Amino acid sequence: MGCFMDIEFLNGLENEEKWNDARELLYNAWKNDKNNSGLFIRLLSECWHVLSLWDCCINNENLSVSA
Repeated sequence: MGCFMDIEFLNGLENEEKWNDARELLYNAWKNDKNNSGLFIRLLSECWHVLSLWDCCINNENLSVSA
């Protein structure tokens, strides 16, 4: 199965449902390479995924809404 964008450690964080850590990893990667549109889209899609499932499917106890 292919993945949207291969980012080291991201799959592990998502599998462990460490959504805030995953968001932080993506944000820092994009912040270090702001011209990388693929990273930007991946960051946006991660945030959208979490927000869309916030109340029904994701444990949001340790999530932060700040960057």
